[in-house]
Amino acid sequence: MSRSVPMVQPITTISATPDHADAIAALWHESWHDAHAALLPREIVAPRTLSSFKERLKPLLPHTLVALTNGTIGGFATVLNDELYQFYAGRPARGRGLAGQLLQKAEQRLSETGVSVGVVHCLAGNARALQFYERHGWRGTGVTELPIWMPEGSQAVTVPSCLLKKRLG
Repeated sequence: MSRSVPMVQPITTISATPDHADAIAALWHESWHDAHAALLPREIVAPRTLSSFKERLKPLLPHTLVALTNGTIGGFATVLNDELYQFYAGRPARGRGLAGQLLQKAEQRLSETGVSVGVVHCLAGNARALQFYERHGWRGTGVTELPIWMPEGSQAVTVPSCLLKKRLG
């Protein structure tokens, strides 16, 4: 019996606009919890409400690409300086090729801004994400403790993060 290959969905990748903000925040909230909630303590997970993602997205929106399938946001990528800062595909888009196409566009955006080696950090233990990046040519360079967002007034927290890099262009 042969393994079925997921259908690659045609996507359109565009710069995010304020009209996309609520859908991006909802996708980010859901996908972040899918990927990280089981790996982190409750004290880190609990403050990550939908409203916290909406607030955190505001300054990132101008640096964000959205992947649309039939007009619906299936994923997003935020590029800051030399870093793929945020990258998520929604549940309906996973395993359908959208993330790979979006990653290619994000890498292109990095390259167009003069970045020759891109960087992405991934929570240690997030095997699905690590395997995805490695399949697309990103290579791990080690694990380091990095600060993670916490609400204002909270104690600073670090988490073990895998650093991956890729030569672009």
